Amino acid sequence: MKKITRRNFLAAASMSAAALALTACSGSGSSAAAGSTSTSSAAGSAAEYAGNSYALQLAHIGAEGSIEDTVSARFKELVEEASEGKITVEIFGNSQLGGLNDLVDGIRYDTLDMALFAAGNMESYNPKGTILGVPYLFSSYEHVQNFYESDAWKDVCAELAEDTNAFSLGDFHTGFRDILSNVEIHSAADMKGLSIRVPEAPSFVKTFGALGCNTTALPASDVYQALQTGLIEATEAAPSYMQSMNYQDQAKYCIVTNHIYTGNSIYISKSKLESMDDDAQTVIKAAGAQTAKEAWDIVAEEDQKALDAFKNAGVTMIEPDLDSFKEAMTGVWGELFIDNVDGGQELVDAALACDI
Repeated sequence: MKKITRRNFLAAASMSAAALALTACSGSGSSAAAGSTSTSSAAGSAAEYAGNSYALQLAHIGAEGSIEDTVSARFKELVEEASEGKITVEIFGNSQLGGLNDLVDGIRYDTLDMALFAAGNMESYNPKGTILGVPYLFSSYEHVQNFYESDAWKDVCAELAEDTNAFSLGDFHTGFRDILSNVEIHSAADMKGLSIRVPEAPSFVKTFGALGCNTTALPASDVYQALQTGLIEATEAAPSYMQSMNYQDQAKYCIVTNHIYTGNSIYISKSKLESMDDDAQTVIKAAGAQTAKEAWDIVAEEDQKALDAFKNAGVTMIEPDLDSFKEAMTGVWGELFIDNVDGGQELVDAALACDI
């Protein structure tokens, strides 16, 4: 089966969810893929909604036009249509309700109904979600989708829901991460001493520490100014996200490393969901699953739009020595995940088995 990288993902975007049925990578189908039909049915029979009225708040850190913005708007549309407007979704984007840690804690302590963030952002409560951020573990979007379909990932999601109150309605791609920098970088050796912003997560500090970087954990909303003032020399994230935040306006180079896969999930407070009636839960779950599945098919287009925007802003694109990055970053798999997570080796093996 041909690998689907972010460069050629659009060519295969019309593949049906059934074509992702797994053999070596176990699982009976992801909630996202399975939800597509059920949500269509729910939307098509909106007049039959007999549930109660609810007002939900959904927060994310994405700027206007980001994948997070698109996903949240689509989820809102599906929910309100299927419930005949009885369930409303108010969206707070662009870090209006705080950074990623704030959103995680909002779900955890039931002060926020819904949020978009990565499973790895909950590592202080349960580190298993950081499997998605193990550098160079995933080779392509197809590889990740297969893992999302697997029983191993479903088990992780169930654990996270119990430990953090964050119930996943579906997972979606935001991209493979690259680096925007004001220092020219051609190999991992050039990263030594680089002042780089990383997300507020210990796993990223360890990963870039292995390259000899001087890491600074900053909220995403502070990165533009930090690049502008020279507080940091570089930042890293999925291209579409960096473009939505206009980081390219303050950077000279884009180093195309694809070093870490980034995916977000649509999370709802488990206790909030369980407090809703059955009809409402059906609408919420189906809308989340369909929204996530649809988002799978837009990431490559968003990647290319972002890279084009970088070039238009005068950013020099660099294709570095990837082998040097892989050698340095895969060397932290043990410290980063395998040795410090219960069942870490088994989970890594399960992820690798999904590269089919």
